[in-house]
Amino acid sequence: MNSENPKVTVLMPVYNGERHLREAIESILTQAFTDFEFLIINDGSTDHSAEIVESYTDPRIRLMHNEQNSGLIATLNNGIDLAQGKYIARMDCDDISLSQRLSRQVKFLDENPDCAVVAVKIVLINADGREIGDWKGDRNATTEDEIRRRLPIISCIAHPGVMIRKPIIAKYRYDPSQHYAEDYDLWLRIASDGYQIAKIDEVLLKYRVHSAQITSINNHVRFGLANIRIKANFLLGRIVKFKFGSFELRVLLGLFQDLVLLVPKLIVKSFVKN
Repeated sequence: MNSENPKVTVLMPVYNGERHLREAIESILTQAFTDFEFLIINDGSTDHSAEIVESYTDPRIRLMHNEQNSGLIATLNNGIDLAQGKYIARMDCDDISLSQRLSRQVKFLDENPDCAVVAVKIVLINADGREIGDWKGDRNATTEDEIRRRLPIISCIAHPGVMIRKPIIAKYRYDPSQHYAEDYDLWLRIASDGYQIAKIDEVLLKYRVHSAQITSINNHVRFGLANIRIKANFLLGRIVKFKFGSFELRVLLGLFQDLVLLVPKLIVKSFVKN
């Protein structure tokens, strides 16, 4: 590995992630592809996360500290500035990357220079690491055409499993106003400008689902409201820039669909609350 100019920067924010952190770290350190730096940003953790990272002596690890908790979006944007790699691979501190993940993604981007982002398929695991199923949206959008058709409706890209060309992510960055769905907003903006988003048709990431993410009326409503906000802000930004084509029209139709679907859920939530 060239420590000054690694091919890949694996960017992993950490905030109070001690429970699954070792498993996440080791899944990266044991990758078949080795020309990477592992940029871990401790976002003001109050548990033993920093000590866990510091216990590793692998020279590929670069541990940075935020003096206080800055939040995911600010930490990711800081990581983009610090990254030295040609490609940036995202990773979360509770997920598991399978050993061929980086090698498959690097090979894909090297062979497809017009592709800006390459994702992977995921399998869902619970807090104990047991596989509990697939993400339907992920499996229903594998090809570039399928991804482009589905994105105006809903996200179909697992954020912790993507690899992005650094000039692209440095250009677009994460929007601080798009809390909880900053990745979906990013995919919309990239796709709207005509960049290719691809997905490797292979499960290469184990995505951990926690009890707090279990489906409920409140989660459905919160998710629906987030989608509406993301799409509305995206469309407003395109209108301001006088950029409104067929992709934006499909996003607008997706926004109307979200509104139609959300109203019954708000009614149910109101009855439950009362």
